[in-house]
Amino acid sequence: MKASFGVCLIPLFGGFILWITAPKPPQGDLKSLLSQASLAQSLPIQPQQPLPRIWKQRLPPLLAMRLWRQGKGSWLQIWGPHADSSPLLLLRAGREADTVPLSLRWGPYRVVAADALGLQSLQQSLRNPAQHRFGPRCAALESSDAALFWSGSGLVATTANWSPFLMPLQQGCFQLQGMRWWGKTRGGDGVLRSTAPMAQPQEPVWPTSAAPLLLQGDSLAPLLGPLLEPLLDGASKKLLLQSPFQLQLLFNPANNPYQASIWISLQPQGKRARQDFERLLERLKTQLPAELQLKSRNGVSELRNPKGWVQAGWRWQQSNKLLIVLGASPNNQLAPGVVLSGFKQLSGLTLVAAPRLLDQRGLLPGDMPLVLKKSALFKGHWRAGRAGAAAQVIGVSETLD
Repeated sequence: MKASFGVCLIPLFGGFILWITAPKPPQGDLKSLLSQASLAQSLPIQPQQPLPRIWKQRLPPLLAMRLWRQGKGSWLQIWGPHADSSPLLLLRAGREADTVPLSLRWGPYRVVAADALGLQSLQQSLRNPAQHRFGPRCAALESSDAALFWSGSGLVATTANWSPFLMPLQQGCFQLQGMRWWGKTRGGDGVLRSTAPMAQPQEPVWPTSAAPLLLQGDSLAPLLGPLLEPLLDGASKKLLLQSPFQLQLLFNPANNPYQASIWISLQPQGKRARQDFERLLERLKTQLPAELQLKSRNGVSELRNPKGWVQAGWRWQQSNKLLIVLGASPNNQLAPGVVLSGFKQLSGLTLVAAPRLLDQRGLLPGDMPLVLKKSALFKGHWRAGRAGAAAQVIGVSETLD
């Protein structure tokens, strides 16, 4: 009995030895600060530009001006688990910054907190290396270019009710040059480990669209898989989530009670794909909420609420494409120049949107970054990584100013 008890203790003792002998994170390793971060932003020092507000708030005036005018490279802001809290300020400074209140030295960085509570929380986090030993990495934050990192909590804070549809973007590490940006993203429970700045990839051929938002791709799985998997059986899940698609958001006319509608064109794959989709739609009809009424006429199916408004519908298009509409009737004519039947398949997901126009209609989350909301045109391409690796993303923004 004693021998058995001793054998049981061996793995526990071994684990304890490994824990106490594991190397501590090196001073200045940003991974230690990102382990609980929701957002992190790196910006280049530009002496010709005005002094940033946070520098004025956190640093003595003469020191702030001297560091800003003489500085090179970049400086950072890091938000904690709650993106609405005050960020940490990180800047490269020598001994002249040692007397800055509410601050500490972390390798080459002087880290300045907003208040005493923020400094205390930071010190406790850095004294517990075990909790961030396997944290995310974003090497782009250490480069001289602008960079951006976010975690799941940061995504929720900035995208609000859009976040359930952004599962592939739960964590991200982007590098920015002018209006172009590129980097890596991860979804699910994986940890982003972008250990080296990613070279700027070649831009795809962007689709053109008259709609304020166009999204197309070779599969719906990255976007809707986590939401629909619990609701679908294996065959239905494969049929729906693996179909190439094109999605467009259109503004509705004034007589429609809904401000905008979503038009999704699916291209079922396989010889029996249409028959399989028909069976899926028939099953859907038997599971509709009691308050919705289904009306089908001339190949067009509409779901109406008790007031008679069309909430959704579907119909088959040419070449066996299935059109699904939310917020309007699929029998309506599309806006001039908007065509859903001739989309080109691309690897991954491609987005072309007009954020400024969407924001004017109140269709963007209020906390979305201002630089994005002011963009006249936003284009992005997401491509899944191999064997569970991080996905690659590239994009460009255009403004009218």
